[in-house]
Amino acid sequence: MKSFIKKTLLLLTTCSIGIFFIILAFQDSSSQSTTKLIARHLESEMTNAQNIQKTPRFFLKRLPEDFQQKGTSEVFFKIMLPLILRENERLEQTRYDLMLIAIKVATKEPLLKTEHAFLDSLSKEYDLIETDDSKRILRLIPMVGSISPSLALAQAFENLQKHPTEKINVFGEHEWTIPKGKEEKAVWRLKSYSSLEEAVHGYALELNRSLAYFKWRTLRRQLRLKNPRHFLNGGLFVKTLSIYRPDDETYVNRLQALYTRYQLARFDEARLIPAQRKHLTHKGEN
Repeated sequence: MKSFIKKTLLLLTTCSIGIFFIILAFQDSSSQSTTKLIARHLESEMTNAQNIQKTPRFFLKRLPEDFQQKGTSEVFFKIMLPLILRENERLEQTRYDLMLIAIKVATKEPLLKTEHAFLDSLSKEYDLIETDDSKRILRLIPMVGSISPSLALAQAFENLQKHPTEKINVFGEHEWTIPKGKEEKAVWRLKSYSSLEEAVHGYALELNRSLAYFKWRTLRRQLRLKNPRHFLNGGLFVKTLSIYRPDDETYVNRLQALYTRYQLARFDEARLIPAQRKHLTHKGEN
């Protein structure tokens, strides 16, 4: 019984499920705000840069409804940070899988059907038209990789300052909506996401494949070669974004001001608390 209780308490303090129930238990209290409850929990979990290196797996689907009135910059950063770090985990796993396939292609080892499917899916996501495996891999390797947490936080917060009521698409990602057969009625509109997680994925994909971020990806590749473990220097990345907003000469200066004011560089060393490993048995596999 004691062992069960200990395991339960550990789960409640290290995963978003436990946090969800903590928040839910307080939502009936009219004297409390959701944002304040979240802030209180985050304050106890991540009070300084050292604790940020052990970021809890706390994943909100959207910003609280009262965030505009009750939220602070620090709470916003700590709500978004775990989502960005989880996206980086996925990106690095994808990159690892891609590199394994690259080795097989380089040594002329036949690919499995699942590996071909992986390349097809990744190429489609990154808008590549090449069908040759070698060419696709050469295009994908510089594109697929982690994003800078501090850069993501700076861009998200800069956008949120202009659109404080937004609860999900905090990066302000837009897209063209074109009615079928009516190109002249195309509309440039805010993208619709179902969750913050989806918004972070969309933002990361934009950084990794858009021409506007080519200089950013080039610098990331150079820094990765110099130091594979510490290459996400957001302060350096900001300087590559002038082409991203060619009509806004002050954009880079505003981001740099945010870096200085909120000491955003500290978030580039953040890591999620390791997830508990699950051992699964797949049918048909040995």
